[in-house]
Amino acid sequence: MSPSLKPLRNDNAGPFSAPGDDFDHVNVRDELAQLRRLRIASFLEGAMLLVLLLIAVPLKHVFDWSIGVKLMGPAHGVAVLAYLWLILQTTASAPYFNRRETAQLIILALIPMGVFFNGLLLARKNASLRKREVA
Repeated sequence: MSPSLKPLRNDNAGPFSAPGDDFDHVNVRDELAQLRRLRIASFLEGAMLLVLLLIAVPLKHVFDWSIGVKLMGPAHGVAVLAYLWLILQTTASAPYFNRRETAQLIILALIPMGVFFNGLLLARKNASLRKREVA
């Protein structure tokens, strides 16, 4: 195989790769950008849930103002689906996410306020990639 036709990634890369797999082919800047998008989406999804629970629901029950829930409920649902899609998109192309971490991201996305705990995993991955960028 000629050097110009080398595969972009090895066969073991992806969300089901074993820890320690070689991922020298990873474009660190692109992966950092993808992780940044995932962290922002995680924060936004969690913030939307807080707005729904702490502002819209009390307004509905205390002041009989249901428009907040009618707007924030579906908006939060769309945010959750977009966040789940972004998780799958990020982990499918990232050899540094293993099965356990991918499952953790998805499960915590479905648990109220769990997305804030995902920030810890994403921060560790971000720090790991930044070390690779410097090296």
